[in-house]
Amino acid sequence: MAIKLIKACKELNIGVATLTEFCSAMGYNVPADPNYRINDDIYLALANEFNRDLAFKIASERGITPNSMHHSGIQSIGVRNFRKFEELKPISLKGITYIVGGNNAGKSTIVKALRLVVENMTNLASVGNDYSLQGMTPKFHFDLKGLNIGTFEKAHNRNSAEKSITFNAELSENIYTIIQVEQQADNSPIAVVPFLRIEDKAVQCAFEVDAKEGKMRLYNIGGVAATDDAEEQVEKLDNQLKQLSDQLDTIQNQLNDSHIVLPIEKRMNLVSKSTSLNAEKEKLNTRLKNLKADIKYRKQSAETSTGELLFEMNLSLNNDNPNDNLLVRMLKGMKLQLSTQNITSQSQRAKNPVYAQNIERIIGHLRWALASSNIEYIGAHAATQKTIFSLDDHNDETVAIIHEWYQQHILPGEEEHHFILKWIRDLHIGVDFQIENHYGEAYSVSIKEHEHEFASSMSELGMGAIQMMTLLLHLSSLMRKYKNYRNKPLIIFEEPEQNMHPNWQSLLADIFEEVRNMGFRIMVETHSEYMIRKSQVQVADMHFADQADLDDNCPIATYYFPTDGEPYKMEYGMQGNFTRPFGDGFYDEADNLAMCLML
Repeated sequence: MAIKLIKACKELNIGVATLTEFCSAMGYNVPADPNYRINDDIYLALANEFNRDLAFKIASERGITPNSMHHSGIQSIGVRNFRKFEELKPISLKGITYIVGGNNAGKSTIVKALRLVVENMTNLASVGNDYSLQGMTPKFHFDLKGLNIGTFEKAHNRNSAEKSITFNAELSENIYTIIQVEQQADNSPIAVVPFLRIEDKAVQCAFEVDAKEGKMRLYNIGGVAATDDAEEQVEKLDNQLKQLSDQLDTIQNQLNDSHIVLPIEKRMNLVSKSTSLNAEKEKLNTRLKNLKADIKYRKQSAETSTGELLFEMNLSLNNDNPNDNLLVRMLKGMKLQLSTQNITSQSQRAKNPVYAQNIERIIGHLRWALASSNIEYIGAHAATQKTIFSLDDHNDETVAIIHEWYQQHILPGEEEHHFILKWIRDLHIGVDFQIENHYGEAYSVSIKEHEHEFASSMSELGMGAIQMMTLLLHLSSLMRKYKNYRNKPLIIFEEPEQNMHPNWQSLLADIFEEVRNMGFRIMVETHSEYMIRKSQVQVADMHFADQADLDDNCPIATYYFPTDGEPYKMEYGMQGNFTRPFGDGFYDEADNLAMCLML
């Protein structure tokens, strides 16, 4: 039901200018007229941005589950023929995602793929500047700062006969993208994108760019993009049911064993546990039945592997904003064609306005996804025991971090300053700190280790303490930078535990949890057993109602990358235990060494 703009502003507690600016960014053309009526989709998007409680209420009334609403940030990443992997199924990202495994197992591949997809999709432009086929072919950059890839040849899996690289990613809860990349020229940092597909789960349509054939296409997909995820969930439920059945069989055998006389209290406990397990089994069977029915419906609704073709046309760009994202300009080009083409068929005349409206909604959802898919990368870098950090030293990452923090003008007593104080005190690094700017040319960092003592240079601390102090400064800067952002970025850490004592490695997990609670999402590439063990404690302390509740709502995920073999998710159990084992050399290494001493 349409609602007047002025009423929407009152309910969302925002001004007319704020509302129209947001709608414009999302691709919706909403005039600044208080009596203009906005439709349900626009109102839900506004509520999801400015009033989450109202958004959940609207979603509930419309029969939409919260998980199908817009959520900020990239949700998953998968690759084909990229670096180590000929095929890597999508890795789903949670509030905190840990990537662990052996050396040279492909952990950094995930980080590089995430950055390549987000930065290239956000800044998507064409190879040329004209309206030729080349001028409308998207380009893809491999020479991003800090990635150390450089060219298509270095990125391509050398064992693959296919001469392309494919990235597939969920840029948001709605937008799923497939990007195929091919070499443009030898040793070039720029490749071409001959094929790109955007699937919008909310609109149930897909937009496809086929640069080789010079075509753009619109499909009805009927939910086909979510089918693979649902089938993985079915496999997981089947495994859980098998485990429950095994436990029930064990209990029943104990109760039926005529050779063993069980005390009454133990027998009652076994009967009670059996009743509880049967109830859980019944709930899992219901979930499994509903999920299988949903998959069947999704498959039946998709007439082909790509969906039902609705509309096809030659590549075209709308030039109302030449600086806009190339994909948005293409979508606008199709919408314009749908709105203006001369149609003799009465049935097609009725369909085209609907298709044009679907295109407009895809543009809005795509803008939302791109705007909320920010990534902040905190790479591994060596701590330096310097007294003075010169701004001329462009190769020292610590200088850049200190400079960024100082430029934020964070004052004592402010939240970002208190964050650092709290942790340096909890970690016994010191009780206060100070950063001084020397004539705009250099910085010095001082730490007061105890009250009523003079501060001393940070260079007198150990390497681990300097590393931790640098990390806290970086996080504090990000807290200030995104303070007023509703959609905060994904922060990627590369081996943050370097130089740190095991206890501090464990406490890093607590720091990440605190940052997650501020609205950020975290990804950590690590070798730290202590950090992962702490994540298990955190999951256990969340006290989920049952395994289904944990699977649906746990904000932490851990993926293990073996040196040889496919990466897999380490599922958490109710007590924080993992239901799958790590590969050799991780959790078992300390036990193996202890056994050697005992022999």
